Amino acid sequence: MSLPDSRSHYYRKARIETASQRQLILMAYDRILTDIEAAMKSIEIEEVEAANNKLIHAQRIVNVLLEAVDQKHPQVDLLVNFYIFLKRKLLQANMEKDPAILQGLLPAIAEIRNAWEMGFKNQSSHTPRSTTDTKQQTLSVEL
Repeated sequence: MSLPDSRSHYYRKARIETASQRQLILMAYDRILTDIEAAMKSIEIEEVEAANNKLIHAQRIVNVLLEAVDQKHPQVDLLVNFYIFLKRKLLQANMEKDPAILQGLLPAIAEIRNAWEMGFKNQSSHTPRSTTDTKQQTLSVEL
């Protein structure tokens, strides 16, 4: 790892370690989107191994999000079904090396990510800051 890469790695690690649960969720979605976009570019230039690595990383993040779903949340079934659908499509795209499958996922992932962000903003305006920014669970995957 070169010096700039090393600095970037440590900056990202510190950012993750100090993030709230809300920030981690948004960071996870952002990284899934980044991984998918990078995989699409890799597929286009026939860098199969790079595409595979990015898609496996995205799948790992989805697995962590799936495991972290609050089973008491009123929309638990919809969220679990979305994550399962996403895992299947990422696997299918990886097996087939089909960027069209990945392209089709981007709007849905971005929409869910933005819904989380809006929900967090709405909740923050109604809940004291001290109870909403506590870190309840750490994502156990490198973002």
